[in-house]
Amino acid sequence: MNEKVWGQNYPNGFQEIRADTFQGGNAEDQCPEESHWISFDWYNNKGFHRENLILRKIPLVVGKYKVIPNPSKCKMTDPVYAMFYTSIDDGDVLGDSYRILSTYDNFVQVDNYDTYTKEIRGRFQLTFVIETKSSGHVLPDTLRLTEGRFYTKIK
Repeated sequence: MNEKVWGQNYPNGFQEIRADTFQGGNAEDQCPEESHWISFDWYNNKGFHRENLILRKIPLVVGKYKVIPNPSKCKMTDPVYAMFYTSIDDGDVLGDSYRILSTYDNFVQVDNYDTYTKEIRGRFQLTFVIETKSSGHVLPDTLRLTEGRFYTKIK
């Protein structure tokens, strides 16, 4: 992130990467059909949540996919959505909100998906800009994640 190893702000902290299937819903912001997401969460050394990157609508097919800002209403024909948030206090209070800067080359590349084990592996490159600042604002106003990699299992 911004030419440093992501997570260096949290010495002795840890990252959790998880993925899940969303079955669809009726709320305006929910995708009406089954979709898949990956969440990258950073925790500090006390176990308090600090950062969250969410990629929504991950295709389970090898390929490179454009990433766009998370809209107010999901459209299954859209590319992948991305959001980035920070947390403050004990990790249970929303901090800053960032949105994808759509003028940049934002992508997720699925390199491998095993339909039997549901393991997914890939890469990403994303640029976010601050949308809402909190009182505990710590990160820069622009976040550039390059050479991102993931390997997880879809639940």
